[in-house]
Amino acid sequence: MDVEHTSGFLPYVGTVVDAPFGKIEPGFFYSEPDIDKVEREQAMVGYEFEHDFSDALTFRQNARYARVDTEEAGPYPYGYVDEATGLLNRIGFEHDTTVNTVSLDNQVESRFRTGALDHTLLAGIDYRYYNIDHVQAAGAATPISVVDPVYGLPQPAVAPYLDQDLTLQQLGFYAQDQIKFGDGWIVTLNGRYDRLWTDSSDEVGSANFKRTDGEFSGRVGLGYEFANGLTPYVSYARSFNPTIGADSSGRPFAPETGEQYEAGVKYTPGFADASITASVFEITRKNVPVSDPNNLFFEVQRGEVRSRGIEVEGHANLTDNLKLLPAISVMDIEVTEDTNPALIGRRPTLMPELQAAAWLDYSFPAGALEGFSIGGGVRYVGETYADEMNQLEVPSHTVFDAALRYERDGWGVSLNVINLFDKEYVAGCDGEFVCNYGEQRTAMLRLSRTW
Repeated sequence: MDVEHTSGFLPYVGTVVDAPFGKIEPGFFYSEPDIDKVEREQAMVGYEFEHDFSDALTFRQNARYARVDTEEAGPYPYGYVDEATGLLNRIGFEHDTTVNTVSLDNQVESRFRTGALDHTLLAGIDYRYYNIDHVQAAGAATPISVVDPVYGLPQPAVAPYLDQDLTLQQLGFYAQDQIKFGDGWIVTLNGRYDRLWTDSSDEVGSANFKRTDGEFSGRVGLGYEFANGLTPYVSYARSFNPTIGADSSGRPFAPETGEQYEAGVKYTPGFADASITASVFEITRKNVPVSDPNNLFFEVQRGEVRSRGIEVEGHANLTDNLKLLPAISVMDIEVTEDTNPALIGRRPTLMPELQAAAWLDYSFPAGALEGFSIGGGVRYVGETYADEMNQLEVPSHTVFDAALRYERDGWGVSLNVINLFDKEYVAGCDGEFVCNYGEQRTAMLRLSRTW
């Protein structure tokens, strides 16, 4: 797959707010036609196996191998040389990356009864192999005007700052027991232990390290199914996720850990073909990776980020042919621990506090249009911040999408249109000079066949 560089890494002034020259066009090409390149080749193969030994015992095995090769070259803008005239500074960049991954999951499911308790027990072992072999290079580049761009000037050579071969191996042991009793009570207990081995070598940089990590995680949940379709629940969970990479000094990232408290209710009324889920939650994440404000090409880890919020989502078949899918989430997100005390209480970049979406889908009944369906939806994303100190606000945006589908006799064709009215907006900024326009109107045609 080949694409060209546009939209990303643009400054806040000139995208979110007007510069003296006005706004940078969303499709502005800031690279160099003669050297610009983004090429990606990917392949994946796998299988899913399931065998029932009896009505009470099932074995499953899932395996997958994937490979992605990416080559990229071309300068990126990073701030202005002269904001008044629209002369952008550029940084030359190249990378050549190969990623290989292998995943294997073996799972046994057993269904049995002990006294008054009905159990559904899952237990398994999974393995993940991840290897990234990449060379990244950067250097100076000629500036370019957003008002009157001139292309074709010779570009200075770039120099590698990272030549890394990193391998992560993860072995996990897990078990879950869902217990039903008392004509409606549901208890879910799961636990997991992960062991990680990370080995990194860097020919030109400082990312030379070996690291071993291990952690327990799990979840406990309690719910009750009332006869009227109402199911209130509470849960507590601990998470553990590997974080791949290192900071600009070569220090390896620690795994991300988290805690989540949640309470909610699920309702499936007997008088309507619909369901709704509402929940309140608090999530605390430690060692969260974010962009390094002092180095464009690296990340750092935040001490702790806390999110508190409410989520509501639903599904309703309004008629036999008309379906509605609404969702909304409201969150309070802030940094609660960090080595920089000025960031405590601030909201991380790219994090909206309000998001909402709704999709309406209509399937034509039997007749001349049988097999056709049409859908439309709206997405709203609230305002975010472009900087860690929350001084530069990125406005909210609302985008409409649409879809047209036809399915018959195993054949299917669909046309999906994103940003139907071609709205121009900034999707978000991960720094004062790293803003990204939202996707312009895009139509995707897909043909499928099932048998």
